[in-house]
Amino acid sequence: DFEEVSAFNLMFSTKVGPAGGITSYLRPETAQLIFTNFKQVLDSSRVKLPFGIAQIGKAFRNEISPRDFLFRTREFEQFEIEFFAKPGDDKCPFLEGVADAKVSILDASGKTHSTTIQEAVKKGIIHSEWIAYWLGSFYRFFTDFGIKPENLRIREHHKEELAHYAKGCYDIEYRFPFGWKEIHGNADRGTFDLSRHSEHSGRELSVFDETTKEKFIPAVVSEPSQGIERAMLAFLFDAYDDDKGRGNIVLRLHPALAPVKIGVFPLVNKLEEKARKVFDSLKTVTVCTFDRSGSIGRRYARADEQGIPFCVTVDFDEGVTIRDRDSTKQVRVPEEELKGIVAGLVSGALTFEELSRKHSK
Repeated sequence: DFEEVSAFNLMFSTKVGPAGGITSYLRPETAQLIFTNFKQVLDSSRVKLPFGIAQIGKAFRNEISPRDFLFRTREFEQFEIEFFAKPGDDKCPFLEGVADAKVSILDASGKTHSTTIQEAVKKGIIHSEWIAYWLGSFYRFFTDFGIKPENLRIREHHKEELAHYAKGCYDIEYRFPFGWKEIHGNADRGTFDLSRHSEHSGRELSVFDETTKEKFIPAVVSEPSQGIERAMLAFLFDAYDDDKGRGNIVLRLHPALAPVKIGVFPLVNKLEEKARKVFDSLKTVTVCTFDRSGSIGRRYARADEQGIPFCVTVDFDEGVTIRDRDSTKQVRVPEEELKGIVAGLVSGALTFEELSRKHSK
């Protein structure tokens, strides 16, 4: 049996102050503080349109049914960007930077398009250059850091999904084991937010264009919004690999996302002092771990499961061995070059393939 339909507030309420206090609410998103601080940011930063304001922090929603691990929770970390431009300014000067980004788009009619960002704008699949730029940027962010393209798509919202003020809205979705779900959203909010804040606060939130001598309220031409936990969950799913050949789990996280970048191992325990010196040197460059327990093969397997991209093994000979997690290939390098090599591998300035070619000669 179902209960009777009743109102349910997705915002968490609390009391602030003595003697019962004032009813207040935890923020359900970070966006609104950007609008209330808009004038202060404009005056103190002395920026000119177009420009964006970004914020990251905690948000809280009284979800009826939290589920799917990190996907739906009552407390989460969220970032949002409100990108402002003059109303009617439809040309995005940054679009060329992502024009060739290849994307999969599910439009509101249910048709799938495999195309580029530039073509999507030309054909009207994405209605705004500003929206296209930010969608392309974040789509590329996900693929550059390890999401498989076949597990990613852009979905256009149906008209009945749109907020009354929105000119358009798109999600970047990931194919989770429990279905396609949003990991990033982007909306064209227009002038609605600043207009309403100005109306109800009585504060002037318009800007003056020195060139045209016009006064107007800026429009939010794009609002990229993303939950950090959802994005991390997608990266974890794509990185998780039950490698039957090795006989262990391999967490193939991009080096930039791996919490520990380097594992330092003495080949045998009598080399611990020598290996500790290497560890002490490398921990000034990046996040490292030291492991002396068990056979070297078991330590490699543990590092694979933790997502550690590179391991440094210290033995009796001159130099050290660097092992690549994804390929299991190893290369011998001089110890005096190790800090620079590790810094390059972790930052992405040096690939393991480049390192192998250099030191295999």
